[in-house]
Amino acid sequence: FEEGVDAGDGGGGGGTGTTSPTISPGSISPTSSSAPTSVAFLGNYTGDSFSDAIEYHLIAQEISSIASFREVAGADGDTAQQRARDFLVLLDFLPTSVNDEDEDDIVGGEDEEGGNGKMRQLRNSGRAYLKTSTPAYRVVQRFVIATLYFATNGTQWINSDFWLEPGVHECEWLGIQCQEISIPSVSLSEVLKNPDKIPTDENGDVPMTTELMVIEINLPENNLGGFLPQEIMALPYLQMLGLWSNDISGTLPTQMGKLVNLKSVHLEDNLFSGGIPTEIGMWTKIEDLSFSGNEDLEEKL
Repeated sequence: FEEGVDAGDGGGGGGTGTTSPTISPGSISPTSSSAPTSVAFLGNYTGDSFSDAIEYHLIAQEISSIASFREVAGADGDTAQQRARDFLVLLDFLPTSVNDEDEDDIVGGEDEEGGNGKMRQLRNSGRAYLKTSTPAYRVVQRFVIATLYFATNGTQWINSDFWLEPGVHECEWLGIQCQEISIPSVSLSEVLKNPDKIPTDENGDVPMTTELMVIEINLPENNLGGFLPQEIMALPYLQMLGLWSNDISGTLPTQMGKLVNLKSVHLEDNLFSGGIPTEIGMWTKIEDLSFSGNEDLEEKL
């Protein structure tokens, strides 16, 4: 593709023709029959906390790198991935008014690293929105959307209605559109028992559940900065990505090629640099594509 390619009638909002992923929540194939090197470095998952479970799963499926959870970055000392994980673990709780008090359902322990008095108070005020018993696809999806917020300087956006509101479904956050889709019901804890053999629906014998899954992200002209994180590849049902007329910089992640259901991508008028990844050749359903207006981005594949 060249910049500004219009390969069809445009738009990607429809829900028909979505390819159902047949592997992990990130739609990423295991690299071999043995655990990836990054997982070997981490050691076996011990089930100590929800925080550990999230981190281990993301690294095991090569959605995130070890460095994203180990390095210190940014003025506040945290990476976008660390901040997204901490949001899920420390702040993402249902209001007490909509559920009974049951401390056995509170995940993460009493003194989660990085927590403060306010966080502990929130954690003890209600029931966790997500847990290790939640379908792995849902946990990954919420993490990815939260990572996008932190990576693109969400606190500086012009409009961020409902973003990172504890207990509010990510499909209600501004610019996010979802569709009810049948996904494997395998929980995060079940996946962690054998990260190399993620249950699939290929043979029709995997328990399924219906969940709201992200199919569109539309945040144009909203003062997004920072960078586009590689974790976006773990939104396997994404059909439309509209982030035009912002100030997002850095290179386009090659992992975007995993988003095989994309129909419309508008990243024009940003500050991207480097080359357009050849991996976007995997976007066989693309109808409307534009990278124009990124002065430091090479125009052709």
